[in-house]
Amino acid sequence: MKINRLRSAWITVLGVAGALPVFAMPIDEAVSAALASDQRLAAGESMIASGEASVTQARSAYLPTVTLDAAVRRQDEAYTFIQPAIAIPLGPPIGVIGVPESELELFGRDTAIGEISVNQLLYVGGRRAAGMSQARSGVALARAAQAQTRRTVRAEVEQLYIQRWHAENVITVAEKTKGLMTALRSLTDALLEGGSTSLTRKDALRAALAEEKLIGIEAQVRAGFDMATRMLAQRTGQEIPPKLQDPTQLLSTYASAEANGLITQHPQLEQLRLAADIAGAQADEARGARLPVVRLSAGFQTFDNNLGAGLDNSSNQESWRIGIEIRVPIFDGGSARARVSRALSERRGREEQRAYAIDALQAQYEALRAAIARQQSQLDATQRAVTLARQLESLTRRSAGQDQEAIQEQIETTVYLALAEVDHLNAKRDYLLALSGMQSLLGTP
Repeated sequence: MKINRLRSAWITVLGVAGALPVFAMPIDEAVSAALASDQRLAAGESMIASGEASVTQARSAYLPTVTLDAAVRRQDEAYTFIQPAIAIPLGPPIGVIGVPESELELFGRDTAIGEISVNQLLYVGGRRAAGMSQARSGVALARAAQAQTRRTVRAEVEQLYIQRWHAENVITVAEKTKGLMTALRSLTDALLEGGSTSLTRKDALRAALAEEKLIGIEAQVRAGFDMATRMLAQRTGQEIPPKLQDPTQLLSTYASAEANGLITQHPQLEQLRLAADIAGAQADEARGARLPVVRLSAGFQTFDNNLGAGLDNSSNQESWRIGIEIRVPIFDGGSARARVSRALSERRGREEQRAYAIDALQAQYEALRAAIARQQSQLDATQRAVTLARQLESLTRRSAGQDQEAIQEQIETTVYLALAEVDHLNAKRDYLLALSGMQSLLGTP
């Protein structure tokens, strides 16, 4: 029985392995799912549609307005004209002719009026052009904000993906190493029960302690794994598979992109530039309020009433008009001047913010580039450490004995390999996060 247990323990130590993992949902698929379901992007599309409607509204100021007015009225009584009685002397032999008093209805009680009028603004002091400029800049501003939101969503999902990928691989290392430590612990117990004189209870406790440490590390990492899984599922709206693909190859393409003016095209800078343009257009619009307005006005009117006394004719029932109207503002209490001053101050502020943002983004680019280079060196160093640790662990397993020194060496090399692999995963996580930050900054595909 003891021989079988000892043989089983050695087989486990020398051949711990699991099924090949099934990978699914690459990082670009996770990002695409998040972009398709993020509510902030849906809200951004609504803002773009609102801006486009504002452009249509601003364009309508260049077109004439046509209105139709109609009214039907009844008065309490008709308008009448009373002709007093008069005497007309005609001389003999006729004498005097008397005309009795009479009442004539000039304007009946019921009146129907209809008018169609056309008005076309000819000159408004540049306010129409300023309004159009504001509307178009507003649409561009909404699109720039949408582009910034897309970058934010992409960066958030990439970071969650990297954190989840890192946690699952650390857990894999911990489980694999824990299995080896459990096997070594079983081997130690089997040798002690078999009467080995080279092992002591201290060796068994040392193996048990190493196993418990790995259990603690796994539990700590699993908490981060669960949180990243829940958040990634929430952001993508999909079930997250047990294993994620290594995102290194996809994200590495981002690191090779140079700035090449991409920083100056950053959505944040574009938003500040457009905000300055809108403020400038507002200043132009405010200046136009102090200039005259010239309008062409025309109309055609029909009038229907029981006109009497010869007034019931076509010239009184139908009429048309056309004319030029000019309105000149004289005094507004300084309102227009204040609006111009406020708009110009806002434009200067936006321009200063943009200049500062350019410097800040350039500094961020330099910091990320240095971080990528630093993390690349760390990644290479930890990879070499993993290679050496694996070689040492392989040699130790091939030459393993059953004495105290051999068991202690097995425990140490197993722990060394686990620590080296975890250090490499940590370095890879930091490297990938730096690459994701660079992609978010430059907006490279």
